[in-house]
Amino acid sequence: MRAWIAILLALTSWSVRTASADSADSDSVRSAASAAPAASASAAADSTSPGLPVHDFTFRGRPLNETKTFLITHVGLAARTDPGLSSFYPRSDVYGMADLGIMRNVGRHVALGGNFYVGFDDRRTRLGPKARARFWLNRTLSVDLAPGVLLGGSDDWYGHAEFPGFVGEATFSVGDVVMLTGEIESISVENTKGAKEQDTSVYLGTKVGTPTSFGVLGGAVAFTLLTVGLISLLSF
Repeated sequence: MRAWIAILLALTSWSVRTASADSADSDSVRSAASAAPAASASAAADSTSPGLPVHDFTFRGRPLNETKTFLITHVGLAARTDPGLSSFYPRSDVYGMADLGIMRNVGRHVALGGNFYVGFDDRRTRLGPKARARFWLNRTLSVDLAPGVLLGGSDDWYGHAEFPGFVGEATFSVGDVVMLTGEIESISVENTKGAKEQDTSVYLGTKVGTPTSFGVLGGAVAFTLLTVGLISLLSF
């Protein structure tokens, strides 16, 4: 009898030890399984660290931590602020502007690129490329400097412009939506009698970018202006 009791106690002890070992193994498996998603989440977080751009391309300008490349789609109106000293070149007080191009962030505070430019009023159209540099002051505020060359256009007065000419722009932007812009154009003009002068015009005005609610209207206007400008350039 004592022998059977001893055997029973031995079996009971072995069963308890086996159950404990199985429980420990199960806990280890569960711990490993729960650690795997955590490791994956950590890896995913590392891959989207704040130092990397969120997007490769956006329609709206943003600094490097949000996008690599973005479009320039600006349209606006400006007033001519210089006195217009030419003795024969007609002056118009309101001037339209459109810029369509692309930029790429090359650092945390600097983006570089270029755009095609159209300037126009009721007597003339001016066309040409601009190089463009943007300096980010913070996430939404920026300053653009954009020198360019006037390569063509059309004139509706008793004379014409002689290309190439110069165009330069300085723009302060809020969110790439609303902009205060200053612009200079300088070009040689000749009237029908052969008299020549260098006309330099200075403009101050506002432009709008074309993200979100401005996208459809601004993009359509910019496309129309650039199409008309290209046709004028080809027919010049």
